[in-house]
Amino acid sequence: MLENAKKIIKKHGFIIAIIVFAILKQILITNIPITAYPNQGYDDDMMVEMAKNIRAGNWLGNYNSNILVKGPVFPTILAIINYFGLSYISTMNIIYTIACIFFIYVLKDIFKSKKSLFATYLVLLFNPVSYAFWTLQRVYRNGITLAQVLFVIGSFFAIYQRREKSVKRILPFSIIGGITLATLWLTREDGIWILPFVLVVVAINLVSVVIQYLKNNKKELKKINWSEFISKSIVVILPIIILFTSLHITRAINYKKYGVYVYNEINDGYFGKVIKIIYSVKTDEDIQYVTVTRNKINILYECSETLNSIKPELEASMDAWANNDRHPGDMQVEDGWFWWALKRSY
Repeated sequence: MLENAKKIIKKHGFIIAIIVFAILKQILITNIPITAYPNQGYDDDMMVEMAKNIRAGNWLGNYNSNILVKGPVFPTILAIINYFGLSYISTMNIIYTIACIFFIYVLKDIFKSKKSLFATYLVLLFNPVSYAFWTLQRVYRNGITLAQVLFVIGSFFAIYQRREKSVKRILPFSIIGGITLATLWLTREDGIWILPFVLVVVAINLVSVVIQYLKNNKKELKKINWSEFISKSIVVILPIIILFTSLHITRAINYKKYGVYVYNEINDGYFGKVIKIIYSVKTDEDIQYVTVTRNKINILYECSETLNSIKPELEASMDAWANNDRHPGDMQVEDGWFWWALKRSY
């Protein structure tokens, strides 16, 4: 019996260690409390209210000026957790642990020893950020972002590693990469930072596929298996296809529910364009953390009849938000709060 156990450990020791430490992490976070912020009407509380509406079959809720500011993915996850009666903290940690295991799986070929790979796994698994109060403990989208990033980067790295392999070897990672990229994009309105990485990897993979087929066929185009070539090219760009399909599906749902064909008003609507125009106006003022000063707004009132038409509402809103930043009472609204002030004004 003991001899058999030793053989199993010797043969499957790495996998056993992965599982053991995953269970250990799960046990360690079991009693971590949720850090509730019920007064965060634009962050935590918004996610919970959206989740309640999804649970009730009412999509994101009744339309208001803020309903399409943030993506539907995290509230959907909350609704699923609530539907099955699961622990929020435990579920979010399981998702992150699976992401860590997936990430080291795709990296296994570049490590010379399993010890180095296992060390990487432990660093990821027990990363303090993964159970900090502003990520795991808050009922907010920050808790899912770490896992999404690991899945996206891991998937695209796996596609790159297998770019010269068969379509079947690449397809699972293209699907995982596409789905997680779409969830990241529909979780955070600032997810555009991942796009350059995605486009560069897709471009490299696509060029590699073309070079591979030309090289294998000695540039004789008649001998190229066009069906296989086209299939492989599609699989390489599949994550982008999944992303755009997901965005259009979300737009369609929002259009049916609210009459607005956008997936997010910040990145996909007129409001985002207005914010960019306001931010682009330059003045001589230099106030830390404040891009839109009161002086700039006064100048814009004179230049824009539309903005001037909501001046009383915007001034009152800015007065309220000025008390929520690093310097309450200075009447300036810091970046990150200004667009909420503007959103409440119309």
